[in-house]
Amino acid sequence: MARPCVRLSPIAPDAAPVGCFGGPPLATAKLTGAHLLSFDCGLLRDEISRAVPNGTATLHASPDEDLVGAFVVVPEILDFSARPVAPEDVKSYPHLVRGQDDGQRAHWRDLETGCIPLYAYPDRSLPSVSDLLELGSARVHGWLRSLGWDPSWRYNGNLDELSPAAAEYAQLWWQDRYGSPERPRTLWSLPKGRTFATLGGWPAQRIDEPLPKGQLVVTLFADEEPRRHVVLTEGGEFAVYEENT
Repeated sequence: MARPCVRLSPIAPDAAPVGCFGGPPLATAKLTGAHLLSFDCGLLRDEISRAVPNGTATLHASPDEDLVGAFVVVPEILDFSARPVAPEDVKSYPHLVRGQDDGQRAHWRDLETGCIPLYAYPDRSLPSVSDLLELGSARVHGWLRSLGWDPSWRYNGNLDELSPAAAEYAQLWWQDRYGSPERPRTLWSLPKGRTFATLGGWPAQRIDEPLPKGQLVVTLFADEEPRRHVVLTEGGEFAVYEENT
């Protein structure tokens, strides 16, 4: 059930950047609120790439805390290597050790004029334990029903009393997504490889709540709260889902 995905990371390989976090907004996007993420739509795959026009995708936060952000695609393809870059201390902000942030570092103000370049790392994404149980094969569903567990119940701790297998998979899934945790602990809890965002793949939610039906376009991990998911709905529109803990 693995799905292809692309991780966007500030770790620079021997290749040009394909996106950015922060920085000035795209002039043609005409969105308000802080510019969070932009990336080349050519990175999207399968059903999503056929439905999304060529160009650059951009995600903005909402200027109103009571509203969600906005996501649009503009027709031009940006040269991300030509975008203004944030100072090195701002680029390293997410990896400050917890306790070192004195609250005086207005990194978002600095990110208004310069961005953190992001680079593409093709990967594969595994379903969470809840998605595996609900959307898995007939064999998985047969096993669950033999335990007296309905697949639509997804996963909670009561299943552990019937079998340890789901909890063991959940632990392996966590290790696969996040890798070995950095020590000492950093300000932002990012997936492996300092992943700021993931294009496509399976949802990676903190709270087991359904996303709008459709194809997952991008999950933004950077800035941590809220975690933002963008879905291409069955009606062909982009829906932004913001997840707070």
